Amino acid sequence: MKTFLTLIIILIFSFNSYSQNILKTYPSAPYENKINDTIISAEIENPSIIPKVGCGSIEPTDYKIGRNKDFTVRVKTATDTNWTDLFEYNTFVNSSSGDLSGVTRSSFVQFDYSGTVNVEITCNNFNGFSIAGKVLIRPLSRVISQSINGNVLTLTLTAPTTINSSNSKSYSDKLSVEINGNRYSNLHIFANTILNYNVPNDSSVIIYDKSNNGTSINIYDKAILDGVSKKIIIKEGAIVIIPFSVSDLNHNNANIRLISNDEVYIEGGGVLKGGIIAENANNINIYGRGMIDLTNFPKQYASNNPNSYHYNQGITLRNCKNVTLDGLIINDSQQLCVEISDCGGLPTDPINNININNLKLFSRVVWGDGFHMKGTSNVTINDCFVRTSDDAIAVYASRAETSNRDALNIEITNSILYPDSAHGIVIGWHGNRNLNLGNNIYNLNFDNIDILEHDQKWIAQTGFIHTEYDGAIGIVCSDENKCDSFLFKNIRIEDFTSGSILSVRVMPAGFGDAATNGKYVQNIMFQDISYNGSGERKSIIQGVDCDRFVNGVHFQNFKINGKLITKLSDYVLPSSQVTSVPIIIPPLYNTKGFDTNSYAYNITFEEGNNYSTALADGYYSIQNFSSTSNLLQNVLSPAYVKSSISTLNNVWHVVQILNNIGQPTGVYRIYPYNDETTALTGKILNYPNTSSICPGRFLSDDDINLTNTNQQWKIVGNNTIGYKIINAYMRNYLTYSSSIDTNTNTFLLPRNDINSFQKWKINNISMGNKLGVITKTSKSTENQPVKNDIIIYPNPTNEYLNINNLKNYLGSTIEIIDTVGKVLIIESLNYENSKIYVGNINQGVYLLKITKENSVIHSTKFIKK
Repeated sequence: MKTFLTLIIILIFSFNSYSQNILKTYPSAPYENKINDTIISAEIENPSIIPKVGCGSIEPTDYKIGRNKDFTVRVKTATDTNWTDLFEYNTFVNSSSGDLSGVTRSSFVQFDYSGTVNVEITCNNFNGFSIAGKVLIRPLSRVISQSINGNVLTLTLTAPTTINSSNSKSYSDKLSVEINGNRYSNLHIFANTILNYNVPNDSSVIIYDKSNNGTSINIYDKAILDGVSKKIIIKEGAIVIIPFSVSDLNHNNANIRLISNDEVYIEGGGVLKGGIIAENANNINIYGRGMIDLTNFPKQYASNNPNSYHYNQGITLRNCKNVTLDGLIINDSQQLCVEISDCGGLPTDPINNININNLKLFSRVVWGDGFHMKGTSNVTINDCFVRTSDDAIAVYASRAETSNRDALNIEITNSILYPDSAHGIVIGWHGNRNLNLGNNIYNLNFDNIDILEHDQKWIAQTGFIHTEYDGAIGIVCSDENKCDSFLFKNIRIEDFTSGSILSVRVMPAGFGDAATNGKYVQNIMFQDISYNGSGERKSIIQGVDCDRFVNGVHFQNFKINGKLITKLSDYVLPSSQVTSVPIIIPPLYNTKGFDTNSYAYNITFEEGNNYSTALADGYYSIQNFSSTSNLLQNVLSPAYVKSSISTLNNVWHVVQILNNIGQPTGVYRIYPYNDETTALTGKILNYPNTSSICPGRFLSDDDINLTNTNQQWKIVGNNTIGYKIINAYMRNYLTYSSSIDTNTNTFLLPRNDINSFQKWKINNISMGNKLGVITKTSKSTENQPVKNDIIIYPNPTNEYLNINNLKNYLGSTIEIIDTVGKVLIIESLNYENSKIYVGNINQGVYLLKITKENSVIHSTKFIKK
């Protein structure tokens, strides 16, 4: 009893420690108030190659950051009595519609906290006037407690966990406070989670401090530091200036150049004036709560401006692996905020090979993308805020003639996208135009995203509307690229200025940025997507011809202004919004909300809960409902059915996938009973399209890029009426018909086919302990360890797992698998006592599985902290 009480006390103390109110603020570097900024208009008229601060040319030693006095912001914890003043940083956003001719000052503040804090905002431009009824806090999905007294707004923030998200990654509050409908002269609040970085402290570290030589200014010595190994710390209140030459227009100008194993830490309140670049470098860390500030570099607002200048970017990564970017603000980039080209290693490398967390990005110029990825793989971007004058997120294949890389395995979660122009998300434009076969862009996952604006109001003098650039979410596959297997989930699109909600297109040569035709777009899933607004034009889903098609665009729980869209014709624009758009190819459907054509097929709408969760994990035979002697065989290339008595080859282990909070999702994997590594995979095998325009063309005959996603199935119905087994990603039915395929292969049919051969009877079978596979229980094999003498510790862990007592299992294989079944790590175990590094995977619960000769010899869960 005493032990139990002690445990309770420890738990209570731990909970209180975790939930206590903590506030951390940062002092600013030297600053100047920016009540007005006349240099903006001068730069628009004649962009200069001379760096500028304030209203004139100033030497680097006089550099100061800008303070915006539109708002005065204070913060305190829920238990504090005294307020703490925050520094209101100056930034700029693009405020035009249809071009880049307008720039407006905006502002942001930041702090770190846990528990609950109050934020007091005094709106100085409304002195003497009440702002009641004039306050909008975005994203709207984050409902914030607020009170108003005259021109003073007080917010109560409670550290979020994973609101509106099906993934387990943490994120912080990032808010836009907009008064009287003004989204340009607004206040951005970045309320970070508390994080204590592991900062290097050995004698070789280069430290820039605010007290250096009696001033906060430090000059970075490129001649000494470029090309050598280094770890850099920029302390709070310090400014580090990278020399800039007006005659040097290459990308090495005004950048810290990193090599492998370099590290840059910018403490909160520290400023780097210049960018950071890494080329052909691995194991790079760039992090902190400080700022990369490019406001004093010249800006360009038109792509055809004849005045050349150096396009300095916040962070540039080219051909790099094992990179971490965390916590920083990139303010007012000259071009791309973060470029990631040809990075991320091999497709088999961990998904978080390029790991980005909690970055805040601002741009106002032409080509001012946020995250711009070309030919890059294995990227995770989490908890970021992206306000840009061009695309917030852009994913392309390799673009340079010397590169030939696909773009794949990119995951973006828990982020806010605020593009003042162009797309929130755009995928597919650019590729290597010299490749006749093009590149692949596949396995992209977007989850829990708020898109706050989309403004693509580009109308030529002839009145032609350039809808090729429309789309808050735009899939525009060109340059012979193939776009395959994208999941968009939990995405909330707020009212935007101009454009369309979605664009899913194979682009023909000559339209937009398409130098040549795209190849195809297929297997696109939109799940739990909502749009609330009235600024949109028609969404477009179109292919180009029979060989350049869109196949499989699937919607689950797609809502527009609260209305569930169950078919194309459900989406109808008000007559005031219907604009004549250019139709590139003859339409098959010409509804008011969607424009699509004969070369875009297998477009489905379905609510997300139309599946059975009654089928328990276990061993089953799967037999055709209309031809009961035919059993699905576990020959996977391809699976087939035949008349047969029940044998082991007819037995499948049906495993229900769990979500991140341990509840079943109604999605299954189907394994052969003696092979827990290779699941039944969805293929569309040689089934001719029924379209009279393209007779005889095949939907698909391979699954090279779909190994993970096409192993997931929904099982609908019951044994009385017959189960339908639907591929959860391709949304086609597992079907058998000997009249179509004389070899009795099993294949997939489009979901609108309802013939009886797509129904199955699923019979429970007791297998016993066969080949190391445990007896069927109500639990998945993946969730229950096999009994043996293997010892695995520590659990939880933050870096390594020790695997001991492997003497009898040398040569076995260990896999680390996440909660959706994705294999993150796979290694051979060749020593009796082995060690596996897991420090580069995210926090969460993972499955550890050890197999030998297709038999599971150990299975357990562990916590990565």
